[in-house]
Amino acid sequence: MQNTPDNRLAVADFGKTRTRLAVLSPSAQVLAGSEIDSSHFQRDGLLDIDALTHWCEQALRALYARAPFAHLMPVTHGAAVVAVRGNRALPVQDYEAAIDTCWSQSYDALRPPFAQTGSPSLPNGLNAGRQLYARTNTDPDFAAADMLLTYPQYWVWRWCGARGTDVSSLGCHTDLWEAHRNTWSSLARTQHWHRKFPPLITAGKVAAPLRPAIAQRLGIQQRIDVHWGAHDSNAALAAFLGAREPFTLLSTGTWLVAFSAGGAATELDERRDTQWMVDVRGRPVACARFMAGRERERIAGNAPAADVSALSELLRGDALALPGFVPGGPFQHRGREQPLLGNVPEHATGRAALASLYIALMTDTMLDLIGARGAIHVEGPLAQDAAALAALAALRPAQTVYATEQSCVLSGAARLAWGQHAVATPPCRAIAAPADLQASLHARRQRWRQYLAEDVSP
Repeated sequence: MQNTPDNRLAVADFGKTRTRLAVLSPSAQVLAGSEIDSSHFQRDGLLDIDALTHWCEQALRALYARAPFAHLMPVTHGAAVVAVRGNRALPVQDYEAAIDTCWSQSYDALRPPFAQTGSPSLPNGLNAGRQLYARTNTDPDFAAADMLLTYPQYWVWRWCGARGTDVSSLGCHTDLWEAHRNTWSSLARTQHWHRKFPPLITAGKVAAPLRPAIAQRLGIQQRIDVHWGAHDSNAALAAFLGAREPFTLLSTGTWLVAFSAGGAATELDERRDTQWMVDVRGRPVACARFMAGRERERIAGNAPAADVSALSELLRGDALALPGFVPGGPFQHRGREQPLLGNVPEHATGRAALASLYIALMTDTMLDLIGARGAIHVEGPLAQDAAALAALAALRPAQTVYATEQSCVLSGAARLAWGQHAVATPPCRAIAAPADLQASLHARRQRWRQYLAEDVSP
């Protein structure tokens, strides 16, 4: 495909921590981009969609002037459902906002078992069904909504008026979908929510042209085709459509989501925040996750990623970080007021190395829980964390670790739009396990797991 405006795709990536826009060539190379901290659009437990829309349109206008495009596609974080009444979208809940205990406990008595949905019970609004239940029972406008939209398809509707529902969002711990039967859950049916969602669509296909009024605001004269969107981590997984299985993907950002594509048969444990996600083609995929980006901030602040020498220096001491920084993850039921042990470094480099070691140990545990096999592809911010990558390579000697050299979310969006034969699998580099640190890392893992198994107090 030639690199012309007619063959360029603008991707709007509405993430929980960062909102990014990028114009991609047919080979998924970034031609122009813009981003902003998503906290600008989070107010009082709600997402300020109008402010986000304004920023997005201003940024798209500027990007079009730099790199004209003819295609537009959204990818978004999960655990967000938009209710529409008439032609008006109602306020959208931030999934980190607390839900009233009374309604949350009442919901727990209704939600389907994990064996049916593959969706674990999660805190706050991370189960979209919990959000729907609380809002339906406390907000008359919400209860009277005409339509419910998954977050990616809300943007499609806003941009072009097309109405559809993607399984990649429904299968993202919503309690609304049965992963292995590829159908609505008993909860969605008994609450009649399934009637308010539009028909299922195929992510990446063209939905409709951009609304003329929006095109005019963007200063665009040509036709812009809007493509059906996807859940962001599932867009990253789509970058490997057609790849030989088994393989493992670590999609990283605010969350680290581990996908085991074609891994060993295993029984998932909802108490460990493992779950069955659903990919863009409707297939169940064993997953585990924890809030790696947020936990790294709690340990190391905004310190740059550590290198292998910093990891080596850390391992000469006795510092450890234990789970307990934020809710969720494989140790979500274990609280600890002081999750740092030993002589914790005070300088930024040491704290960054400690965070890298912690992420590697947590990831290693999760990969065991989901029966991960084959090459481990790491995408997102963690792909630039040399210390974490080296530690993971040492802890998983049977699996080769690869760091991708471009965003798999963007590559996946391009593959969904253009097809896997038009867009190559993202380039990557193999990570060498540091031979001189293997013994120290395995010993540190044994000590870390012992603390967790015995719940030893520091």
